[in-house]
Amino acid sequence: MNRIIYIILFSFLFIQCEDDKHIAVSNKNVEGRYIHLEAENIYLYVPKKVKLYSNDEYVQYINGIENKQFRKMERARYLQMKYGSAGNFYIMASEDSEIDVTFRTVPYIPINKEVSQEILKYLNRDHKAGGRILGLESSFSRAGIIKKGDDRIFRAIFLYKGIDLLTGKNAEIYTYFYLVNREGKSFVLSFNSRKAYDFDSYVQKIRL
Repeated sequence: MNRIIYIILFSFLFIQCEDDKHIAVSNKNVEGRYIHLEAENIYLYVPKKVKLYSNDEYVQYINGIENKQFRKMERARYLQMKYGSAGNFYIMASEDSEIDVTFRTVPYIPINKEVSQEILKYLNRDHKAGGRILGLESSFSRAGIIKKGDDRIFRAIFLYKGIDLLTGKNAEIYTYFYLVNREGKSFVLSFNSRKAYDFDSYVQKIRL
């Protein structure tokens, strides 16, 4: 169990979790488009300006980042996702760097309170550490298990505040983390955005 939890969470940050309970989840008519991950036969629903990057394209994007510190951190994050754990991973982002989305397939694991506590044990300290590295203040919004029909979704939402390394200006960065069980499959999604979006609705519109 611990090994699978580690695989799931190795490339993603997390935060405190509420008890296992039903959480209302959005399924609104948000604007976006589908990206087909052919190898997984999954259609992700993402904001319109987000596009899927190949590995080579994303490496070129990283090399083009002017801020040396941010470029180094983004390269480390990319390499961690690529080589750090099992499963296929995909990177999507908007060209204006407002939103990035990461997706990873993981071994199937039931989502319950025990799993939630394991997640906390591994990653509570990593979220704070990430804030120290980025020079940003971290704060918690909410987290817990969403139950809708046979679907189980483990969701966490948190916020970074501080000076954006890319712009040198005050910024807020929202992170929405989802571990999803749907139709016998498990996968992880992480949305990072400089604006608040209804990402719950985007996750609900994923087609398998």
